[in-house]
Amino acid sequence: MYRIILIDDEPLILAGIASLICWEDYDCSIVGKATNGHAAIDLILETRPDIVITDIRMPVMNGLELIKACKEKNCEFAFIFLTNLEDFQLAKQAVHLGAVDYLVKLDLKPQTLIQALDRAKEHCSRMESHHNKELYTLLLKDNQKQLERNYFSQLILNPPRS
Repeated sequence: MYRIILIDDEPLILAGIASLICWEDYDCSIVGKATNGHAAIDLILETRPDIVITDIRMPVMNGLELIKACKEKNCEFAFIFLTNLEDFQLAKQAVHLGAVDYLVKLDLKPQTLIQALDRAKEHCSRMESHHNKELYTLLLKDNQKQLERNYFSQLILNPPRS
């Protein structure tokens, strides 16, 4: 089950997105909601979500600043931006930060959200695969070092007889 956090400064939008689809049908669960970026950071650090769906324009800390702050804290998740505006510059910044999608709230339909979730889940799978590969590489290196130590210890303790 993918863990999702919703962030928007408008409570009606939060409620609307939360009720737009049956999240469990898409292997998702909403684990938290926040109405500003500062509260969202605490929630993200506490719950470690897989996917964050956030408004771009919010008071106190906007969505772009939120994602940058999370990246500085080494939080990794897929994220989808929501906005009321069809602003190409914001979309460009969102993509530059690694957004899997950029959705306009007024055009948001269940199918659009589902498609964005599918892209986010694919992103999560790629991140997990990458982490598994890194872990496997580290384990191989560590195992190789241990084998070398064992080999040389055996050579020192039990030298070959000529």
